[in-house]
Amino acid sequence: MRSKVTIFALLIALTLSVVITPSTSNAQAPVKRILLEEYTGCWCGWCPRGIHAIDQMLEKYPGQFIPVSFHNADPMAFATGSDTLESTLPGFPTGWINRKNFTSISDAHWNIDPGTWQDAVTQDLTVAAIAGVTVSEVTYNETTRALSAKVTAKFAQNLTGDIRLNMYVIEDSVSGGTTYDQHNYLTNRAGYSDNPFYNCPAAVSKYQHMHVVRAALGGAYGVAGIIPATANTGASYSATFTYVVPATFNAKHVSVVGYAMQYSATPANNQILNADIAKIISGPAPLATKIAASAPSKYIKATNGGQTTQTITLTNPTASPISAQLAIDKVFTNFPAGWSATITPATIDIAANGTAQATLTFTAPAKSGYISVPVSVLPYNAQGSIGILSTVNINALSQNTKYVSFGSDAAIVARATTTAYGTNLATIPLDEEVMAAYPPESFDVAIFPGIQILDYTTLTGAPPRIIPVITKMLNAGKKVLLTSNYALYWAFESQYASAIATDGLTAFMDKMGIVYGSLTSHLNSSGQLVAASTLTGFAGDPVGDSTSGVTVNNPYYDVFTTINANSKPIFYFDDDETILAGLRNDDGKGGRIVYLDFNLADIATTASQTKIFRKTMDYLLNGEKADVKTVAQNTTGLSVSANPIKNSTVINYNALPTERNVTFSVVDMLGRQVANLTPSSFGNTYSVNFDASDLANGAYVIIAHSSEGTHQIRVVNAQ
Repeated sequence: MRSKVTIFALLIALTLSVVITPSTSNAQAPVKRILLEEYTGCWCGWCPRGIHAIDQMLEKYPGQFIPVSFHNADPMAFATGSDTLESTLPGFPTGWINRKNFTSISDAHWNIDPGTWQDAVTQDLTVAAIAGVTVSEVTYNETTRALSAKVTAKFAQNLTGDIRLNMYVIEDSVSGGTTYDQHNYLTNRAGYSDNPFYNCPAAVSKYQHMHVVRAALGGAYGVAGIIPATANTGASYSATFTYVVPATFNAKHVSVVGYAMQYSATPANNQILNADIAKIISGPAPLATKIAASAPSKYIKATNGGQTTQTITLTNPTASPISAQLAIDKVFTNFPAGWSATITPATIDIAANGTAQATLTFTAPAKSGYISVPVSVLPYNAQGSIGILSTVNINALSQNTKYVSFGSDAAIVARATTTAYGTNLATIPLDEEVMAAYPPESFDVAIFPGIQILDYTTLTGAPPRIIPVITKMLNAGKKVLLTSNYALYWAFESQYASAIATDGLTAFMDKMGIVYGSLTSHLNSSGQLVAASTLTGFAGDPVGDSTSGVTVNNPYYDVFTTINANSKPIFYFDDDETILAGLRNDDGKGGRIVYLDFNLADIATTASQTKIFRKTMDYLLNGEKADVKTVAQNTTGLSVSANPIKNSTVINYNALPTERNVTFSVVDMLGRQVANLTPSSFGNTYSVNFDASDLANGAYVIIAHSSEGTHQIRVVNAQ
C-alpha cells in the first residue's frame, strides 16, 4: 500500500444550511445500520480488495449496510475540512466501521483492512442501536440543482457526550478518462481468484466507481450543538442540510447519507450511532428480491475450435411473477484471444416460485485457454422496480489442455505463444477450488510460476499450499516446473515451522537433495548491490547447456546445494558454479521436476526466455534418455580417445568377464538416438571408431550396453 496523501484539507465552498428541530416522543427499537467509510484511490492497485469486500457485504446485509468511499489523490478526491482524519490511516485501502474501536479485530482498532471488515460489521450488528437515524424530506430542484434533506436522530436510550449530526453527498457510477481507471494488483494473483478483479487487467478502463463521497456537509466530524450534552430516551433531534449539486454530477446517481455520531478528539473513542441513505431523485420502490442463479457445474471443459454450452437455472423465490435481465459482465471478464461468450435470452420471465433456464455459450479457439465469465442477473417488475443483483461465475478450460500454469508469469504466457507447447498450454488460477475442478495430476505438466513455496504473508491469506500438490503429481509420474525468486528463503522462515511439517516440505527437500544456506544479494566487484545478475548453464545439461551470460533482473538469490544424485544442477549465477540457480530431478519412475531460483519474466531477453522455457519443457516431457542405470561394479568402464570430439573419436569399453553382447549407442540431450555402433572385441575390451563429423555441435552421451546393464560417458562435439 502506498503512503497517504492528505484527504481532508481546507473546506471547499459548500452551500450549507442547518435547521435544528428538537422533539420528544416514545422510544421504539431502531433499525441498526452500519456505516463503512472506505479510503481508496484509482491509483491504488490493492484497493479492488475494498471494492470486492463492499459488494460482498451489500449482498449479505441488505438494508443494514451503507458504504461511502473517500477517494485520495485522484479526480474524485475533495477537501472536506481542516481536520486530519487521514492522519490515522495506515494506508490504502482502509476503512472505518461506524468509527468504532475493534480491539479484537485489528491492530489499528478503528482503521482496519478490508480482510476484517466483515468481521467488524457482523460483530457490530449484534449491538443494539443507541439511536435510530432517518433521512427524510429530500427535495431536489432540477433547474437550480438545489438539494435539501433532513437527518433525524431518535434516541432509544439516554446518552451523554458531544453528539453530532452530519450528511454526506455520494454519487454512483462515476467514470471518465484514463485518470478514472482503477489500478489493479490482483490480476492472476494467488489467493485472489474469488475477487472479480482477478480476471481484470492491471488498469481497468471505464470502471464505474460507486459510493463516491462528493461532499461532507457537516465536515468530517459533523455539526456540534444540535443535540444537547445529554440526549434522553425518546428524544428526537433533526437538522436540514442544503447543497447545490454541481453540473458535473449525474443527479440520478446521487444519494445523501445522514448519520449521528458521538465525537471525541481521540479517534478510538468516536462512534457512529446509526445512519440512513436516500436518493435525491426518487424512482420506483426497490425490490427486496434476489434471483438464485445456478449451474450443474461452475467448471467445465470447452471444445477447442468450437462451441460449448452450459445451462443456467434461475429461481424466483417470491410468490409473484418476476422478470430478469441477463448479461455477461465484460468489465470483469478477461477474454483470451479467440474466446467469446454469449448468454441467451437477454431477458426472461420467471413464474411465481418458479424456475427458468438460460444458456451460456462459449466459443473457443484451437489454442488451449481458460476463461472465467460472470453472468449477472438483475430482477425487475412491470412497475420498473429493480431488485438485488446476483452473479454466477462459469469457468471453462479447453479440452485439449495438456500443460497448465497455475498462476501467471508474463514470460511463460508469452512463450506459450512462441513455442510448440503453446497450443496445449493454458493459464488457470492458483486456487484450491479450481485445482479440485481441474486436478493438477490430470495434466502432463503443471507450472507453478513465481511461487514462494510457503509464503503466508499475503494480505487476505495464503495461496494454496503447493508442496502436497507437487508431491502428488510427482508420485503420479507427472512433470512440474517451479520458478520463484528466492523461494527457499520464504520456505524456511522460522514462523512457518508448523506449516513446513504439515506440508511435507522437509520430505520434499530431501527428495530434491536440497540443503538450504541463506539469502544472499548479487554484488559487483566493489561489493555494491546490483539489480541484475548473469545466468550460465552447466555444459552438457539438457536444460542449461549453451546458456551463457544471460541477464536476470534479480538482485537476490538463495544459497543452496544438492546432495542427491538424482538432482542435477542446471544453471548458476554470476559465473560461479557454486551459486546454483536451478536444478532438476528425475525420480526414475516418470516424475520429473525443474526448480529455478528465478522467474522466467526476470530474464532480460525474450529469446533467452523462449530458449529456457522450450528446453525445460523438452526435458520434462522427454527426460534425459541417457540417464540410465550404470553398472556399478565396473570401475574400469567406458572411455573415449578425444573429448571434445574433433571429427571422430575412438570409443573403448573394458568389460567385466561376465558381460556379453556389448554394443554402443549415442544419444543427444533430448534422448534421441543418433548412432548405433557394433564394436570389435579384443578379449574383454570393446572398441569402435565413432565418426561425428555429420553431427551438430553440442553435448551427447555415449552408452555401452551389455548383458549386465549399461555404462555411459558424456562428450562434447566441437568441430
